[in-house]
Amino acid sequence: MIKWSRVHLVFSILSAEGFWRTCLERIQWAKAPARKVGLDSSMHSFPVMPRFSDYGGCAHIHSSTYSDGTATVPEIAVAGANAGADFILMADHNSVEAKTAGDERWHCEGKVLVAIGSEVTVSEGHLLVFDVPVTYFPAPSDAKQAMQSMQKMGGYGFIALPCDLKGHWHNFDVREPGVGIEVFNLSALARTKINIPSFLAALYRYKGASPIAAFSYITARPDTELRVWDKMLMQAAQKGEPLPNMIASLDAHAVMRIAGREFFLPTYEEAFRTLRTHALTTEPLSGKNENVDKDLALLHEALRLGRSYASYDNYGDPKGFVVEFRHAGRYIGSTGDTISANLCDPKSYVLAVRTPQTRTIIRIYHNGKKVIAKRGGYLDFPVNKPGLYRVEVSIYRSRIGNLCLGTRPWIFSNAIYVKHVSANETVGAEQHERLALGQDGSSLSS
Repeated sequence: MIKWSRVHLVFSILSAEGFWRTCLERIQWAKAPARKVGLDSSMHSFPVMPRFSDYGGCAHIHSSTYSDGTATVPEIAVAGANAGADFILMADHNSVEAKTAGDERWHCEGKVLVAIGSEVTVSEGHLLVFDVPVTYFPAPSDAKQAMQSMQKMGGYGFIALPCDLKGHWHNFDVREPGVGIEVFNLSALARTKINIPSFLAALYRYKGASPIAAFSYITARPDTELRVWDKMLMQAAQKGEPLPNMIASLDAHAVMRIAGREFFLPTYEEAFRTLRTHALTTEPLSGKNENVDKDLALLHEALRLGRSYASYDNYGDPKGFVVEFRHAGRYIGSTGDTISANLCDPKSYVLAVRTPQTRTIIRIYHNGKKVIAKRGGYLDFPVNKPGLYRVEVSIYRSRIGNLCLGTRPWIFSNAIYVKHVSANETVGAEQHERLALGQDGSSLSS
């Protein structure tokens, strides 16, 4: 039987399609936003004051102790601390034994929090599971049963490697409500970029003074995975199910195995400086092992609910990125939320986006289709239609008029689902009820 994904992989290598697509992505067109959009013009002032504590971490990491990585969990934690990561989500194959070994804790004097999850092999492919007890294993091999068992035990998870050219997920209809998707997997993205021009250019940079620059040839927008995720979001909204949130992962082993040979690159530390998932917690993490259970609960809550975003941190620190749904200047909700709103007045609701840099292009997608693209570091988009909204941000080096040069993908938010209700129905966020946590909807601006 022909494996068409392998055929595509060979074609990609021979045609260098990933290289040419990357070249085209570097030049984009975007206008600056109007100075007054929506009701709250005061929101244009800076700096932005985020409502949540932003922690950037590295997900889907394999160790040598329990899986096919090349370092122990404590050694991986040191690499994470050196790279400036706030947390690490371990995902050894079919095991959470690191929990019983005491590795799920703060490491490196409170610099990096290690949470133990697993990459489970199931009938349809691979499943990332987090916040599950050690009794979850041996997990069911049937994908649906594995998801049900995970959720029954209080865990949450993501379909891993959904569109990988080497080993993708087989049937997306086999997904339990609430199970998310690994939209970004750095290893899978690298496979789409494998070709002679990209390899030689990346190798030249990797051997140079700044090895991290080599990753610019594989850090890309995952077009196919985003389309699959948008479809999942639409189906979940139509069925009234929880939104399938996304996660960004490295799938890091610190070794490349090619034709029976092992090449120990990139290192954990180098990979940890690139693609990260940023979790937005309702309270700051303590960094102390006497409070590790509370810190883990805060981290898992943010990832479980989709209060998070993906970022290529090698292009810039994204902390300060904000996506909020607002009504007449009052905070209503953010990513991962399902929001009820009376949309009869098209100017009363605004999706407010802020980035920590001004050389950015902000794109808003509605039901999987781009509805606006503006540059300038902020965008207030009037919301007058129900549906699913998510944000993508690109960063650029220079521009000639509205032509942005050296453009690269940077930040990708989780989605917000806005439902239209009549004026006499409750308006607000249904999924998180953040206003009950003491967040009173004051202005974004300081």
